Amino acid sequence: MPELLALGGWTMWGIALCSVLALALFLERLWVLTREGRQVRALRTAWIDGAVTREEVERTLAAMPEGRSHWLCWLLRAALADHRSVSPEALRELMDQYREAALTSWEKGLDLLATLARITPLLGLLGTVLGMIDVFMQLPESGMGNYNELAAGIWKALLTTAAGLSVAIPVMLGHAFLGSRVERISEDLGALSRTLWRTLVRTAADEEA
Repeated sequence: MPELLALGGWTMWGIALCSVLALALFLERLWVLTREGRQVRALRTAWIDGAVTREEVERTLAAMPEGRSHWLCWLLRAALADHRSVSPEALRELMDQYREAALTSWEKGLDLLATLARITPLLGLLGTVLGMIDVFMQLPESGMGNYNELAAGIWKALLTTAAGLSVAIPVMLGHAFLGSRVERISEDLGALSRTLWRTLVRTAADEEA
């Protein structure tokens, strides 16, 4: 590996740095989305029939280990606190806002991952172009008959393009995988929010009656 990095020049080091950053970002987002998805899916499964009571929602909120800063805590607390004082439409809009905030937090870093997938092939292409320029600059000295040196210079130049594509393709696949995971969690959260909204509206109607 050090030999390949040395042959590729500074562009190869840039590709290596992008690969390390992309891997760290992918693993961090995967861990976050797995944790969040498991929590949302568990609540949706528990409340899927829509028969959840306000007391259950309050117990769930009290038992959540994340504390006051977690977005789901905000969602449950805001709904429980405001369902008597706002209309059902306003309550749904409020819950949708918290859902959008959660979606934004889940997508954090995905744009950077996509940028890394676009940059690494360009770095590889740049390294190849610089390498080919160096090869052709040396042609007057070595002569066209020295095919061994010419071939060695060309494959060294093409090495950075291969490295850039080798990094970009897995990063693009990882970005697509994380994006699909975000969509699935968002769908589960939407179903959970609708169930919670129906519960709170029904509770408010029962209290008024």
